[in-house]
Amino acid sequence: MIISFVNQKGGVGKSTLSFHFACWLAARGREVGFFDADTQRSSSRWMAAHSRDIPLDAVDLTRPNDLPRQVLELAEGLEFVICDGPGGLGEVTRTLLVLSDLAVFPIAASFLDAESLAEARSQLEYATSIHPATPPLATVVLNKVRRRARLARDAREALRSLGIDALSHSVRDLDVFKLAPQSRTTVWELGRAGQHGAADLDAVFTELMALVEHPRREVAHG
Repeated sequence: MIISFVNQKGGVGKSTLSFHFACWLAARGREVGFFDADTQRSSSRWMAAHSRDIPLDAVDLTRPNDLPRQVLELAEGLEFVICDGPGGLGEVTRTLLVLSDLAVFPIAASFLDAESLAEARSQLEYATSIHPATPPLATVVLNKVRRRARLARDAREALRSLGIDALSHSVRDLDVFKLAPQSRTTVWELGRAGQHGAADLDAVFTELMALVEHPRREVAHG
């Protein structure tokens, strides 16, 4: 199964969530690989420094057309490949959506960020046209949620108006998510400092696994 974290914007937490999800799966004994499709390659450097047990590959900037082959070869013999997508809805993101069984869209908890996901619908429709019998699932996770719950409620209302589902759990805007990449580790390994972030991720990832193990195809398109 290929699961991609994608968004048309940078800085929404794709790398943090995809890295931690791959590590979360590996810690539970699942066979997982990690693919970095972002040109900055920050998540693959983070993964390489943290774990030698998770097979890893990254987009070849000199041969971008090789991306489908790279992802599919990495997926051979594995249960999951987690992909960190680039910022933007360009050709790389479109390719990932075609390859993916599940697309996860992290967004900030704001009305404008939720509305901007309307642009992603055409990409999902394209992916569906390629595989009409098995269209990719898609869901949204509210990330970097601050204490003002009103913003999260507004974002959820905007998503509902677009016919897009969001996970019921969200991830708070915590300093530990800046500390983890600096330390080349996960929030779970930061002890008490990471306990709140770890709880948020455990809840989100458990919900994601329930989604892929008991899929509801209407999630992808409202």
